[in-house]
Amino acid sequence: MVEKVLPMDSRLAAAVADGSLNVSRWCRAQGCSRQTFYKWRRRYAEFGLAGLEERSRAPRGSPYRVSAALEDLIVLKHKDLCDAGLDCGASSIHAHLERAGVEGLVSVTTIWRVLVRRGLIVPEPNKRPKAASGRFEWSRPNECWQIDDTSWWLADGTEVRIIDLIDDHSRVNPYSLAVAAATCATAWQALVAGARFWGFPSRILSDNGLAYSGERRGIEVSFEANARAVGIKSICSSVRHPQTCGKVERFHQTLKRRLTALARAETLDELQAQLDEFREIYNNDRPHQSLGRRTPAEVWAAQVPAGPSPIAVPAPIRSRVLSTTTNRAGQADITIEGVQRRIALGVRWATTNVQLVNTATHVAVFHDDQLIRALTIDLTRRFQPLHDRPGRPTPTVPQPRSVSDVLK
Repeated sequence: MVEKVLPMDSRLAAAVADGSLNVSRWCRAQGCSRQTFYKWRRRYAEFGLAGLEERSRAPRGSPYRVSAALEDLIVLKHKDLCDAGLDCGASSIHAHLERAGVEGLVSVTTIWRVLVRRGLIVPEPNKRPKAASGRFEWSRPNECWQIDDTSWWLADGTEVRIIDLIDDHSRVNPYSLAVAAATCATAWQALVAGARFWGFPSRILSDNGLAYSGERRGIEVSFEANARAVGIKSICSSVRHPQTCGKVERFHQTLKRRLTALARAETLDELQAQLDEFREIYNNDRPHQSLGRRTPAEVWAAQVPAGPSPIAVPAPIRSRVLSTTTNRAGQADITIEGVQRRIALGVRWATTNVQLVNTATHVAVFHDDQLIRALTIDLTRRFQPLHDRPGRPTPTVPQPRSVSDVLK
């Protein structure tokens, strides 16, 4: 039976009642037991008016309470993660301590209660539940990358841009590039830098900015042309719907939290060094909540990655990027299937530094991120001429249209 809580005036009346009071009748009128009546008389006799105050009914000790040592470790880990500009919530703390092999580790909910009790976080009971919106992700690594840029400021107040890439399936950050402005050239530079280690993706998803896409304006910008030349399909998000590129948008927030915790970079090179450092932490050391607290690199390595056309899926064939200098005749050499092939580019490209992106037998040649030539290698010959001899079909060379070309 749950004991009724009497108001203060009833407690006082019970405490000072004389011998003429009918206790049973009084208790029935108050809706309490005789034991309650005599409890208040006893407390009043021993402690006076202070004895009539309600006391805590919590147990003096609990065998399930978090130990002081573990609670201090939770608080210390919270501080370390916050100071480093990394996620420092209960779930993140639990994942880091679990990876460290901490014995007797408690649940995420208990860690959250410790942080609330210490005043380190504020409960948000009205926060929108995760089920309020749906999620979609591609089924394999490199099936789709998301690309976008965000603003940042150097120590002197100069505004710069950071171009971020995120693999939709694994959340791997292939590359982040610090640039003065986001253009087709710098966007392609970031994509190629990411592909040097992770390989080119099958698709690249962006918003409708002209640095990435001209589809909704009826043109093809050079970034799209370059991607098409190496077999990457460009797709863009719905207008005014940033949720389509939500993963890279969310990565901006994670990256900026880290940069805010560091000393403000004075130059683009210093900022790039900070981005490179965080990329290693993010991909290999930071457990990701949406990945079941695995790191993006672990998820990426769990499956055979996809690749651009004409890669045969699921064979793990990877694109490669070769930087070379053409000879005096404007020809570049590349080895395909163990045989050195010579690709003619024209004398205007003599002794020029070029990049060759090779996927299987398909080769795209770039100079300063502009497409020079794209072709499928004829494996029956070593020399790949610009114009074939009569009787042989002339290879089709895609001609990219940049924004400047269209506006002329």
